[in-house]
Amino acid sequence: AVGDVLQFLKRSTEALKHYEQALELFRAVGARLGEANTLQAVGDVLQFLKRSTEALKHYEQALELFRAVGDRLGEANTLLMMGRLARKAGKRNQAIAYLQQAIGAYQAIEAIQGEGNGHFLLGETYFYLGEYATAIEEFQTALPIFEHTGDRYSQAMTWRNLGDAQMRQGQSWEARIAYETARDLYRQAGLDEQAAACEQAIKNLSRQVVVAPPKAPTIGEAPATEPDWLKKSMPTVPQPATQTSKAQQSLNQFIFWLLVGLAIALLLWWIW
Repeated sequence: AVGDVLQFLKRSTEALKHYEQALELFRAVGARLGEANTLQAVGDVLQFLKRSTEALKHYEQALELFRAVGDRLGEANTLLMMGRLARKAGKRNQAIAYLQQAIGAYQAIEAIQGEGNGHFLLGETYFYLGEYATAIEEFQTALPIFEHTGDRYSQAMTWRNLGDAQMRQGQSWEARIAYETARDLYRQAGLDEQAAACEQAIKNLSRQVVVAPPKAPTIGEAPATEPDWLKKSMPTVPQPATQTSKAQQSLNQFIFWLLVGLAIALLLWWIW
C-alpha cells in the first residue's frame, strides 16, 4: 500500500524500495498471490520509468504466478500491461498478441471495463501500424463498452482516436463528428486542454475540405488564362464579318440623312 501511494505521488524510486520489501515478505510466507500483485506493481513503476526490459521480466513473473493460482483478472491485467509495454517499445505484432489474450481473459470473467481497455489499446496499436480500418473497428467496439460502464474519460479518448483514424481513411465527415463528440465530453469533464485540442483538430479538418467552384466543360486544350467560366459557357450565335460591316454602313447613312433633313427643316422655319 505504501508503494502504491508513493507511485501515485510520482516518487517512483521510493515506491520500488517498498515493493521490494513487500516481495521479500510475501515470498517468506509463501503468499503467491500477494507476490504476483507486487511483481505487477513493480512492472508498472519500471514501465513508468521507461525501464522496459526490467518491466517485462517482472510482468512475466507475475503472469506465471497469476496463472498458477488461477487468478484470471490478475492474468488479464498483466497481459494488458504487457501489450501496452510492447506497443510503446515498437513491438506491435507482439503487442497485438498480448492484447488479444487479455481481451479473451476479460471476456471469460465478464470484466467488461478491461475488455474495453483491451480494444482501445488494440485500436491504438493498429493505428500506429497504419491499419486505420482495423483501428476504427477496435475503437468502435470499445465505445459501447465505455458507454455501458459510464467511463466518460475513456469515451472521450476513444472518440478522439476514432476521429484521427477516420481522418486518415478520408472519412472527413465521420471524423468531424468524432472530434465534436470528444470535445463535448472533455468539456463536460472540465478538461479544457483536451477539448481545445479537439477543437483545433476540427479546424484543421475544415481547412482540408475545399469546395471547387463549378466550371464549364472545355473541348481541347484550355487557354493559359481562363476567362470567366459563366461567360465562356453561355451559347452564342456567330455572325459573318461581312454582314456586320454592311449593317453598320447602312446605319451610318441613315443617321447622316436624318441630320440633313433636320437642318433643312430648321432653316425653313427660321426664314418664315
